[in-house]
Amino acid sequence: MSSQSLTPSAAPASTLSKSHSVWKDIINCFRSVQLAIVLLSLLAIGTILGVVMPQEGTAQIADIQKQFGSNFELLHSMGLFNVFS
Repeated sequence: MSSQSLTPSAAPASTLSKSHSVWKDIINCFRSVQLAIVLLSLLAIGTILGVVMPQEGTAQIADIQKQFGSNFELLHSMGLFNVFS
């Protein structure tokens, strides 16, 4: 064995610095401009989908079901027919 073997006190310090590094990375992610751009892009996509998809208040549910067929349940569960209410 070498004289540089790990001591029990060295392991927790290593783990502590790794968890501190992960926490710092998470905080830096939320401070980034990239996150803001991604969130604004997702908001824009949702708004565009709400404009393009027929909404429950402006169209009858039966007409929407006919238009989207078997995909209606999936789209309805995602809330795409009730975006602006």
